[in-house]
Amino acid sequence: MTPDEYESLDRVARAEWVIDGGPKSPQEEQMVLDDPDLHVRAAAANSHHISEDFLRRMYEREPDPALREVIATNPSAPLELMESVPVVLQTGAGLGAYALRAHLTDDQKFALEAATAQRPPEWRPLGEFIRSLDNAENR
Repeated sequence: MTPDEYESLDRVARAEWVIDGGPKSPQEEQMVLDDPDLHVRAAAANSHHISEDFLRRMYEREPDPALREVIATNPSAPLELMESVPVVLQTGAGLGAYALRAHLTDDQKFALEAATAQRPPEWRPLGEFIRSLDNAENR
């Protein structure tokens, strides 16, 4: 998509384009990163077609803290971003992707699954929670 084609779309059409297939080239990625519309950036933050590198760059540039949290819970987000968000705010798809990509043990997966259902909720960041499991095993 050219910049002129992108700019000719209304925000709903731009958001749908991002969700349906998203940016494929560096130029298209830059158009989305530069989009002033929060609706379009939110669509990108939620899209499962977006690359890890794109999500990292988007996170670094995004001024809205709530949208930064959405970016960090995307299943394709860099692991260090996913680890920065509290367990209670993680999505099921994001936790599943994290477990695979971080090579969690069965015991860690079980503890993480239990933590998502516990009351009161687990508010520690995901990375801190996983490290606490490792520390408990080494005692």
